[in-house]
Amino acid sequence: AGVSRTDTPPQLRKFFHSQNSSRFWVDRVAVARHQQSQDALCLVLYQDKISACRKEVREGLYTLQKAAESFGSEFPDILCVIQAPGYDGGHDVFKGFCYPLLTVTAQSLTTFYRSSFVQAVLFQLRRHSC
Repeated sequence: AGVSRTDTPPQLRKFFHSQNSSRFWVDRVAVARHQQSQDALCLVLYQDKISACRKEVREGLYTLQKAAESFGSEFPDILCVIQAPGYDGGHDVFKGFCYPLLTVTAQSLTTFYRSSFVQAVLFQLRRHSC
């Protein structure tokens, strides 16, 4: 399946949801300001892989990389986030990934989220494990 992006560019303080539901590259996109420089913007791409089978994580990383590549000329700073609380396999699936990557695992959920949300994620994980 080919991958193409919308003509609507991501913008600060704007939420965009694609009308094409057949194939998403990523689950969410945000534009953030850098803490050190209020003028510098960073594109943040999120991919959720709750059950996080090795194949799903690999596919999620592939789509994150393709999405990041498509925005590279507009956003020199891109952060990718893969939320894979069920993944505890090796790091070999991350080889060759070319962008800064934040991986949210079960061990780090409480670092990033409130406890009520963590409980919901863990419930989903139990229902959708590989």
